[in-house]
Amino acid sequence: MEDHALGAPDKSTAAPNLDALVAALRTAPAGAPLKFATADGPVGAGYHITELRLAQITGIDCGGRVAEWQEVDLELLDGAGDAPMAVGKSLAILERSAEALSGIGTRALHVAFGHGNQSLTRYGVEEVELSASSALIRLGTKRAMCKPAEAQKSAGQSSCCG
Repeated sequence: MEDHALGAPDKSTAAPNLDALVAALRTAPAGAPLKFATADGPVGAGYHITELRLAQITGIDCGGRVAEWQEVDLELLDGAGDAPMAVGKSLAILERSAEALSGIGTRALHVAFGHGNQSLTRYGVEEVELSASSALIRLGTKRAMCKPAEAQKSAGQSSCCG
């Protein structure tokens, strides 16, 4: 298999979704180790996928606009084992979850994780690197964002809170 990668998403768009992650992982050998890494280092080799959460969110922004959306959190428990989970086992968990929770595959995906199981942080999937011998999911931190300010900036205006 030739090495290839799923490119990082545009920073101004929503996080990639579970369907895109599953599609990328399906091209890797089932027995290959699936590794995760953040800017602070690799996720422990004995990590565990604790759950996938589909959350319905209702929010109101600083301009008084109410919005509803759904997001998915893939939670990882840092591990101290000898070997990472195989791609095939990970795919079985992700695919079973997608079958059980309608719509989970197309919603924004975040990964909840904390090195040493401390300070749980929400990450975005920045890149999936695949090779004949392994799969690596690079996680990047997310930033706070004022949705009205971003919309106003796109429209050439400066005020966001009305």
